Amino acid sequence: MVIYFRWRSAHNSVSMNVTITVLWILDTLQLIIVSHSLYYYLVLCHGDYSALSRPNWSIVAQLVPSACAIGVVQYVWIMRLWTLNRNKRRTIIAYCMLFSMLLDFVLSISWVVEAFRMQSFLDIRHHLWLLCLSIGLITFNDISATVYFCYLIRKYRDGLHTTDTLINKLIIYGVNTGLLTW
Repeated sequence: MVIYFRWRSAHNSVSMNVTITVLWILDTLQLIIVSHSLYYYLVLCHGDYSALSRPNWSIVAQLVPSACAIGVVQYVWIMRLWTLNRNKRRTIIAYCMLFSMLLDFVLSISWVVEAFRMQSFLDIRHHLWLLCLSIGLITFNDISATVYFCYLIRKYRDGLHTTDTLINKLIIYGVNTGLLTW
């Protein structure tokens, strides 16, 4: 998919190509780590039911590239919203969204650190608040970016059928993209 994107979108900026490459590397790294955890539990520990109660390093480590990829995607959305907004307060809004994104990243990495210390999957209940807060913040960031995008793009309606149709399609795209990342 990355090769197809690079081939079809040769006119993209260097920063966009770097972003796509970084996301591809993070996705590949996560796939490798998840494959290792599947191999560990399904092949190496086949028939050892007690191994299912202990977290393997790879099942925890896969959260790191996932958190990084989520942060990159949210950053790209925030920068697009900042570019689209012509309001004087756009920088303040962007900083608030960036702060929320960085807080989510810190919570995700804190969850990973705590998960590495766990001796059993049953220990998750002691740190469930951290996991729920992190997932809740990811959801809040995605929903707020989607709603803000729809609000900003809706202001550009001018009554012309072609313009309004294009804006409606962009709103549908924004909502669908927000739902997919959520």
